Amino acid sequence: MSEAKFTPMVIAAARALCKSSSEVCNVDYEDNWKLYGGEFLIEAERALAACGANDLLEALQAVVDAFQFTNESPGQYEAIQAARAAISRATGQGEDK
Repeated sequence: MSEAKFTPMVIAAARALCKSSSEVCNVDYEDNWKLYGGEFLIEAERALAACGANDLLEALQAVVDAFQFTNESPGQYEAIQAARAAISRATGQGEDK
């Protein structure tokens, strides 16, 4: 299964699952990823959906958007910069908002 359809957040979570599985089962990480990477991606996507990760990202984006709408220079605030960076890392989208 191609990683292209998944967000960086899902890919990172899937690779973390694969790493821990590889260590527990004492198998090579790269081999485990080649054989079961698609399944790890699906499991990571399900887990993140179950814990509301996408909802949290959408809420964070709404806060950033609202703050930008009401402030002339939102980029000067460290919290807004951190929120933009977190959204960008999780979604793989640029920080052009």
